[in-house]
Amino acid sequence: MCRNNPFLDPLLAFIYNPAMNIIEKAKMCDPHFTRRPKYLFPRSSTQSHLFVSMLHCLMSVCLLIVVSGLFWSCASEQKKPTPVTIKVGQIQKTLSELGEAYVKKDKERFFAEVDPASISMPILEDRVLGDFKHYSKAELSLRIHRVELGESTFRTSVHWKGVWKSEADLPVLERSGKAIFILAASEDPKLINVLGDSPFGVFR
Repeated sequence: MCRNNPFLDPLLAFIYNPAMNIIEKAKMCDPHFTRRPKYLFPRSSTQSHLFVSMLHCLMSVCLLIVVSGLFWSCASEQKKPTPVTIKVGQIQKTLSELGEAYVKKDKERFFAEVDPASISMPILEDRVLGDFKHYSKAELSLRIHRVELGESTFRTSVHWKGVWKSEADLPVLERSGKAIFILAASEDPKLINVLGDSPFGVFR
């Protein structure tokens, strides 16, 4: 398997032939040079053939290691995200911020993710602040189902599920639904409106 390799033969000849020429010249200059140790270079044709075969095998192994390293380095390279992937990631970030701020009753953080020019701001503010008065602890999951990327807005279909607990001795409120979150199309998309079953305002 290591013999007659068209790729390694030229490289082997480049290394092996000059070395043999040096030895031949040394033999001409020094008649006692032939008494060199046997391990330096083989004398007989059988030994030479074995030596060449071993070099072929060694070079093949080295080449295999180099090629394997290049293959794995290329395979581990991460692909560049597409523009769509980037936009969906930005939408997911906004939704995560809204959900976490709502659960923690963080008014400033929540409305920092809402477009201040939105005509729905007063309604949304009334619903969110109304919820804050009724629960002491909440859990809310917002999962993207589908995204429509427009030039001015991103329409995001969201499946949500939540649990609300009150400080008073009242039953735990569990609800789920589907809503469309409309966000401004930008690198930092802000919420404009929520259509359908909104998770904000469940205590109305």
